[in-house]
Order: sequence, then C-alpha cells, then structure tokens
Amino acid sequence: MRYKKIPVVVLAAAMSVFLAACGNETAAPETTAQTATEAPSTAAVTVAEDKDVYKISGGTWFLHGKEDDVSIDMDVLKGFTSYTAEAIPEYEGYLSYLGENENGEMEFDVLDMSGRQFMTITFSSEEQFYVDGDTEQYYVKWEY
Repeated sequence: MRYKKIPVVVLAAAMSVFLAACGNETAAPETTAQTATEAPSTAAVTVAEDKDVYKISGGTWFLHGKEDDVSIDMDVLKGFTSYTAEAIPEYEGYLSYLGENENGEMEFDVLDMSGRQFMTITFSSEEQFYVDGDTEQYYVKWEY
C-alpha cells in the first residue's frame, strides 16, 4: 500500500514545481498589426491603449439602414471584422482609433489584414457612422 503512495507524491511534487515555474513567466509584449514592410495608412494612425474606444463599434451595420444592402460586422475588441456586399464578404480587417474630430466624433481608420487603410469611419452617434467624411454614405446599427 505504501508503494502506491510514492508515485502519487512524486507526481504531485513535480506538478507543483512545474506550475510554480510557469507562474514566473513574463508576458511577451504585444505586437502591432502593422509592420515596417506593410504599407502605412494614409492617415496618422494612433493605436489606442484604452480598448473602451472600440465598444462603440460592436454590432452589424447596414448601409443607409437597409438590411438587404452592404453590411459591416464589427466586434468590440478592435472593431471591424468583415465588409460584405451582395452576401459575399469582401474584406476582413480591423480598426485603428484616430481620435476625436473637431465635432467631438470618434474617428477610426478601417484597415485590411495587411494593414492598408481603405476607408475612414466617423461615428456621429452610437447608432450611426459615416464613411470618408461623406455624411450621405452612412451606416446604421442593426438592432436584433
């Protein structure tokens, strides 16, 4: 009976040492999505340290509020996830927070997965944003 306890004690000690060693690891620094080999954005990109700025973007957004039209799906982490036209996803990417404009509206660059900017969006409210400064090209948040 004593011989059965020895492997259990040895295994428990080994696991304790292993867990203690894992607890002392330092986290690797976060890397940015844009590297030196990628094309820079046409606007000054500022990576927001505060993830709360992306909360406004979460949801599905439809061009002019029409559900059968172009849509953009976004999450609350880095925003943009896909751009869909005619039921086919055309782009995937992420948002980069630029700051507030002179009207106090939040602005973001929309970047594809390679880091290239293809539009800028401005949130005029929590329920609507417009594209590239054109208030006629607006998206409305879809309510489930």
